[in-house]
Amino acid sequence: MSDPIDMTKEFSTGSICDESGRYCCKSHTYIEQFINKDDEFPKCQKANCGRTEWYKIMIEPKRPA
Repeated sequence: MSDPIDMTKEFSTGSICDESGRYCCKSHTYIEQFINKDDEFPKCQKANCGRTEWYKIMIEPKRPA
């Protein structure tokens, strides 16, 4: 993953997403998931992780050539 992560706000499994976007697991930042606005944050896909906190992955603006 090369995009920066916003670590200023955590979203718990089961809480409602307030902004659609890409999120990653706090413990396994290589596990990414797209979450739609108003959907619940899921459990981590890693077998022994389960409930977790999620961080939003920020999209870098494209720079003009």
